[in-house]
Amino acid sequence: MSSFGRRAQRAIAPPWFDGRFSTMGTYTSVNGNFSGTYPAPYTSAQYVPSAQSNIATYTATTKQQQWWPDPYSQWSPIAGAFNSYNNETQTTARAQALGGWYYQTGDEFYVSWTVNVPSANGTAWPRFQMDSDWNLLGQFHGAPWNGSPIIQINVLDFNGELRLSGGNGSGYSIWNHPLQLDTWTRITMHAIISPIGGRGLLEVWVDGIKKPLTLSPARTNYNTSNQYLSPDGYTAHMATELADSGGTGTVYMNSYRMGKGSKFGIGTLTFFHAGLKIGPSYRSVQ
Repeated sequence: MSSFGRRAQRAIAPPWFDGRFSTMGTYTSVNGNFSGTYPAPYTSAQYVPSAQSNIATYTATTKQQQWWPDPYSQWSPIAGAFNSYNNETQTTARAQALGGWYYQTGDEFYVSWTVNVPSANGTAWPRFQMDSDWNLLGQFHGAPWNGSPIIQINVLDFNGELRLSGGNGSGYSIWNHPLQLDTWTRITMHAIISPIGGRGLLEVWVDGIKKPLTLSPARTNYNTSNQYLSPDGYTAHMATELADSGGTGTVYMNSYRMGKGSKFGIGTLTFFHAGLKIGPSYRSVQ
C-alpha cells in the first residue's frame, strides 16, 4: 500500500501520572489506629478516627464476595474500594488516598479516571440544597486545605435522582450527569488553575460526552470577575483556584462526606476508583 493509502499515526504523549493501584492489600482505621499500607503510587491516606474506614485494592480474582461490581475494566484491572464508616458522633467521614502528583497556580492539565457507585449504598441520600450535605468521590485540593477544593466531584440527590455533580471551588454545582449505579463511569476534565475569574478554565466529559457548564455565582472569597462561557456553553473560563490561592495542590481519590450517620439516612458508603491518569492532552489520559 502506498503512503497515500495510509493514515498518519501521531504518537500519544504519555501521562505525567498513571495512578494505577498496586495490590498492597488493605489500609484500615480501627478506632483511630491505622494498619496496612496505603495504595501505591499515592503518598498518603487519611481517615477520621473511627472504626471500619478503609481502602482496599483488589482485582477480579481477589475481590471479596460482598463487593460489587467486578473491578476489571479496559482502563485498569485493579480497583480501589474506598469505604467510609459513619456514626452519630462524626461530623465528617472519609477514606481517601492523595498525593503522587502535584500542581500549582498556572498549571494546565487533563485528568481522567473511572468511578463506580454500588446500588448497595442505597438511594436514600440527602437532597441537593435541602440538607447541608455533600458526598465527594474526587477532588483537587491545595494548602492550606481550609476551604472548598478547587475542583470536586460529588454524588448528590437532585429531587430524587442521584447524579454526579461537579464544581470548581465556588460551592455551587456547575455541571451534573445522571448516575448509573453499579456501572463504571469515566470522568475526564481539562483545567487551567488560576485564582482570577476568567483566567482559569474547566471542561468536563462523562463517558466521552462533553458536558454543558454553568457559571458560578458571586460568593465571598471567590473571584467571579470577567468569567464567561464559550459560545457553545461547554468551556467555562472562571477561577479554578488553590484554596486561598496558596501552596501546592494534589489529587484526592476518596469517599468523603458531611453528615452524622442516620441523620441523613446514610451509614457506611463504598465508592470504587480505577485507572487515574493525568497528562497534557485529552488523548494522553484515555
